[in-house]
Amino acid sequence: MRKAFLTNILLLIFINALIKPLYLLGIDRNIQLITGTSQYGMFINILNFTIILQFISDFGLQNYTARFASQQKNIITSGIKNLFGFKILLSIIYFFVIIICSRIWYGDQINFWFVIHVAINQLLISAMLFIRSNIAGLGLYQTDSLLSALDRVILIIICGLFIITPILRPYITIELFVWFQSISIGLCIIIGLIVLASKQYQFNLQFLSIKDIKQITHICLPFALIYLTSSIFYKGDTLLLERILPDGKNEVGIYAASMRLYEAASMFSLAFGTLLLAMFARLHSDVNKLKLLFKTSMHLLLFITICISFTGYFYSKQIISLFYHTNDEYWSLILTFMMLAFIPGSLNYILSAYFQATHKEKLLLYIYITIAIISILLNLIFIPSFKALGSSWTYLLCQAILMFVQLWFIHKTFKFNVKQYYKPIVFSGISLVGFYLIHEFISINYMIQIVLSNVFILIIAFYSKIFSIQELKQIWLEKHNS
Repeated sequence: MRKAFLTNILLLIFINALIKPLYLLGIDRNIQLITGTSQYGMFINILNFTIILQFISDFGLQNYTARFASQQKNIITSGIKNLFGFKILLSIIYFFVIIICSRIWYGDQINFWFVIHVAINQLLISAMLFIRSNIAGLGLYQTDSLLSALDRVILIIICGLFIITPILRPYITIELFVWFQSISIGLCIIIGLIVLASKQYQFNLQFLSIKDIKQITHICLPFALIYLTSSIFYKGDTLLLERILPDGKNEVGIYAASMRLYEAASMFSLAFGTLLLAMFARLHSDVNKLKLLFKTSMHLLLFITICISFTGYFYSKQIISLFYHTNDEYWSLILTFMMLAFIPGSLNYILSAYFQATHKEKLLLYIYITIAIISILLNLIFIPSFKALGSSWTYLLCQAILMFVQLWFIHKTFKFNVKQYYKPIVFSGISLVGFYLIHEFISINYMIQIVLSNVFILIIAFYSKIFSIQELKQIWLEKHNS
């Protein structure tokens, strides 16, 4: 299983390193620059509003299906009873809730039909994620990895054509961008369904009985509430920025600039979490193998995370200037805190995947409820005085609390020796010192400084045995026991 993890995570890293940052920094960034910070901030505000309510249409089916399929692979080809029919019912409910809640929250301040279009895209995304969870559950990890980036590839082609073509560029608007998203996601859904059909997957659309609804709701409710509470934590800050501040849309746009870079970096972490959810689930009854896979994945992700986080932290001014053509220190200061938040935030993808894969979703729910409450309270305290900077502080504090709480519970489960924490702590500390010294005392171009710093971290990773050549060889030679 460790070889399966290493093989597929390398594919995921390649895909995410090439495609998703290209989309976020080449396409999404240019959309903001073309349409303006306030206009883009309005779009992000609406997008996050629809994402928070998406717990209704997802209702935990994605994570539940990935876990169920991984542990019940012998029956998955006959379909998970009624889940497709239940998914359609949830989508209808979500659509009507969006109509009601958008009227209450926004009133007449915003284009109602634009909100509906963004919500429809969320339904399409939810459907695609549900299809991919079934594909991953069948053990088709590489197919799932390719599908995870396909919609972005299509968007890069379509939007890129408009951005680089002078005669088409003036036609770019937020509304047109949302239409391009609809087209790309729709094509991915069709391809995903074709993949499932090729594996004799039966799409059960039979009428749901009250008993069926109660049974599925009981099983999936914890996953749905996890989605809701985590969405409030991850996306609620932009809603509060827009509602509390007079210039809220502009502050959301500024915050979105740093969040875009954070999300570009998080593609690696998300790839780990998505892949490991199914793998952890399959190994949930074998504690030794589960523990070994957990340790290997955490160490590898820590190395990637430290490289990205310290680069963003020490070179925030240069990065903001490069991507957004501004030297505003306020923008770069927000990025420094977001890059610090990336360390716990990145590792939380693996930690949360472990909780959900090993039937600890209720405990994870209680943790997320607490974090969501803390996030709302801190944002209400910080936003009036510090605006988007206050939201970045809140995000950092909440991600750190979430990481330490999850680690504490996992430590109790695996009974790790305290000495096993020395390596990652020492590695992180030495990497920080090395980055600082190169940044402060070696007077060369900052791009060369970044390369030197990351080479230094790679050397320290092997020297501290965060991962070793021998271990990587051992994983590669293992039989694929998926």
